[in-house]
Order: sequence, then structure tokens, then C-alpha cells
Amino acid sequence: MEKVEGSGQDVKALEDKPEINPADRVYYTAFGMLSSSRQSGMSTNPFVLSEILVCAELLGMADVLEFVSIIQQLDSNVLEMHDGTTRSSTDSNSRPQQSKSGD
Repeated sequence: MEKVEGSGQDVKALEDKPEINPADRVYYTAFGMLSSSRQSGMSTNPFVLSEILVCAELLGMADVLEFVSIIQQLDSNVLEMHDGTTRSSTDSNSRPQQSKSGD
């Protein structure tokens, strides 16, 4: 992506790319780190607290409780969106129910 951005080519997907406030960049970085270690099974699971704590330590976070709270809230929002996407794609793939009337 950096190659494309540096080449001067217009990429439609990047036109609406949000700017990340420098104060919030640490959460963006942490979320990326934690996403790569997310445990998945039949569904996507929330980040493990011990992983969040290790991430806080690696990033040198002074207020660990606030960091954990923010990361868990972000994760909860992502899981809600993921659940809604999964549910809507499952619903669209299901067959329509037959009418029970005697027509």
C-alpha cells in the first residue's frame, strides 16, 4: 500500500482513509498487535486479558487500567460488527421459509 501511496496513483479505497489522531495511534498499534494473536474457533473470540496486559507493557503504557478498558471497548465494537456481518451473510444464504397456508 505504501508503494501505491508513494507513486502518486489515485486509489479509490484510500480516498476516505481516516486520519488517526497522534494521541490515539498507540491504540491503533496495540489493536493491530492484538489482532494477530486473536484466538478463533467456531467464532471470533475477544482479546485475552493477559495479551492486552503484555501489549500495555510492551508499549510502556502508564495507565494500564485505562488502556485495558479502551482496548476491550474497541474489541467489543469490532466483535459486534463482525457478528452482525456474519449473521447478515448467514441470513442472506438461508432459504426462504415456505408458507404454511393450504394454498
